[in-house]
Amino acid sequence: MPTENIWTNHFKSPQVDPFQQFNTQPAQHMNTPVWPNVLQPTNLKSVSGLPHFSMECFGYNHLEMIAKTNRAAILGDSQSLVDLTIINQEMDGAVAKWLHYLKLHKYQWFFNSLSYLEIEFIDEDNIDDFIAKVNKNSITKGAQRKICISTKTLRDRPQKLNDLLLALDLEVTPNELCEFMSYMRDILHYPIPNKNCVVGDQLQQDIVLVMEKLLNQLLEKLGMVRSLIAQSLLGMSINKYLECILLIIGNQTFMKQQIDKSLLFAETLKYKVQRMPRNFN
Repeated sequence: MPTENIWTNHFKSPQVDPFQQFNTQPAQHMNTPVWPNVLQPTNLKSVSGLPHFSMECFGYNHLEMIAKTNRAAILGDSQSLVDLTIINQEMDGAVAKWLHYLKLHKYQWFFNSLSYLEIEFIDEDNIDDFIAKVNKNSITKGAQRKICISTKTLRDRPQKLNDLLLALDLEVTPNELCEFMSYMRDILHYPIPNKNCVVGDQLQQDIVLVMEKLLNQLLEKLGMVRSLIAQSLLGMSINKYLECILLIIGNQTFMKQQIDKSLLFAETLKYKVQRMPRNFN
């Protein structure tokens, strides 16, 4: 679908607006860029000041929900826990996209033999045991390190989102705001567990709430400048924000009302941006 750069033609609406057809099936927009020249997603850089994942502060409730759902699945179809994988959890598609994003897709065979919970808790201490369980092929040490870094990011995600919710209620600098946008853009490429893996949609709710608070921060920052410079921190944050919205509406784990709300966020931001003076010098 042809698009134009958000900064082209002084923020005039492009001939084909990437947000115009959002009433169609979200899956159609999975790989649609917001604008052709946006910055490409980067590997996750930890946000300064945010604590690491703590089992005491979050993990137990999360694990309990997953465990209960897994037990229910086992009792329902007589599967054993050993046989539970992302394939029968219907998570293999989401994991495949994540692995392509990480450039680890050649190891899809490894992940397909594990459940979502097992993948989430792979670390340096147990990855060899998981490889032995699969008992197929091998994974280089470099790839193992990258897998462990990425699964840690997956584990840290709920707590990171909680910390962002708190941070966004305080004063945020343009640099911090841009870092937060980078984190959200990155983490939205990671698989979100479906109803076969967890109970409820707390993760999706937290993501939408973070996006709402990020929007408020953007609108506040836009209200403080006389003109918008394309390559400024604020300009880059706006571009990243719109990328995040496209990732959300292209993810089938989000409910319709969550997608509709995200679309409203995007339209609100676009309305504000298109009516601002611009400075391209």
